[in-house]
Amino acid sequence: MESNKVRTRYAPSPTGNLHIGGARTALFAYLHAKSKNGEFLLRLEDTDTERNLEYGEKNQMDTLEWLGIIPDYSPINPDETGSFRQSERLEIYEEKVKELLNNGNAYLSWHTPEDLEAELEKQSAAGKENPRITNDFLRYITPKENAKPSVRIKVPDDEIYEWDDGVRGKMSVPSSAIIDWVIQKSNGIPTYNFANVVDDHLMKITDVHRGEEHISNTPKQIQLYKLFGWEIPKFYHLTIIINDDGKKLSKRDESVLQFIHLYKERGYLSEAVFNFLSLLGWSPGGVNLENEIFSHSELINIFDIKRFSKAPSKFDVKKLQWTNNQYIQKLNKNDIYEFLNKFVEEVNLSEEQKAIIFESFQPGIHEGIEIINLIKLFIEEPEAIDEFKDSLRDSKKLLVEIYSKLDDLENWTSEEIKQIINNTGKDMEIKGTQLHFPIRMAITLKAHGPELSKIMEIFGKGKSLERLKIYETL
Repeated sequence: MESNKVRTRYAPSPTGNLHIGGARTALFAYLHAKSKNGEFLLRLEDTDTERNLEYGEKNQMDTLEWLGIIPDYSPINPDETGSFRQSERLEIYEEKVKELLNNGNAYLSWHTPEDLEAELEKQSAAGKENPRITNDFLRYITPKENAKPSVRIKVPDDEIYEWDDGVRGKMSVPSSAIIDWVIQKSNGIPTYNFANVVDDHLMKITDVHRGEEHISNTPKQIQLYKLFGWEIPKFYHLTIIINDDGKKLSKRDESVLQFIHLYKERGYLSEAVFNFLSLLGWSPGGVNLENEIFSHSELINIFDIKRFSKAPSKFDVKKLQWTNNQYIQKLNKNDIYEFLNKFVEEVNLSEEQKAIIFESFQPGIHEGIEIINLIKLFIEEPEAIDEFKDSLRDSKKLLVEIYSKLDDLENWTSEEIKQIINNTGKDMEIKGTQLHFPIRMAITLKAHGPELSKIMEIFGKGKSLERLKIYETL
């Protein structure tokens, strides 16, 4: 492993499905590494066994793979640094905890959460305006019989923890703002901040991408790096993602689908989601952004870590739909068939009919799931509603003429049908909406839809003529 190679990671807890925020973090870490010919790692921080979900690990890994974010090393493909599951690295953490205990930088703490709560209540009762736990209180050691201690790190009184954030610039936090914090719980499990630092160092992580909620963790982690004498990685604290109302995206926000696999299920192409997420808090420089459509490889080539936004990023659902539509329009005939057919496999239409339908609707589809309702036009019989007849009465002569000419048509193809409609319009001096709207309404009882001649080709001659005969009731 090269000592100067860029190494980034995404380190989720398998407590649920891959969330939008997590996917964006993984994407930026991936693009950063690949743009520098570096390596991207996937590590599972799974020590919180009570919150871990059985499907969590699989969903995280499968969904990243679907997005095209492929780690160089992962739990199923580890490197020489050992297991990529924290639950399988407990001996490593234990050794590092002992090292800090032995050199006096950490101590056994017998205080329970109940003790801390009681201390705060005591201060309140004594009239203290802002009750707080102090290091003097924490360091007062009182071993308790039949109890297991946690381990706390000693925070110095007069240090400044500084870092040059890749998104926010120079940042600093005084040690006085931090109290001695737990590095190992009483059950022997390391805390997030401790295990995270140990793993990032041993796995030679050079750049850490994460959400801004982790800013408060950074000074604690910097303290650990300094105590162990390890090189501190570069931190990038990404800005929050907001919804249309300007509020931080929350897993309880019902205005936005929160998990990436739901977009796959609704018929979003992975390339479109990849593209959309890449522009959520980052922008390319010196590149034509007119369409904002970039391929996977293009994004790697143009990715610049200096282009992160300092402002919150809006999750614009309509923009995502537009992006997906751009990619759907580019699919060839075989790909669009495979993409849309999975939503309507049980529909009683031939492959040839489906192929024509999919191609007809392709330009206007934003989510693959839309085809379920769109295809109903070809499999459900509409009810003859009087209001439709009212809109057709003035066009009876046109419908009679179209019926007559189509009745004589032997080669029933969309091109031949289109030619007859256009020629009839010229003969009757009718064009545009006045020509096409009445025919569409007669055939589909809908004002809008895919190309009319293709609909009629799929319906077939018999069904199309039967629909046109609505003129007999006008």
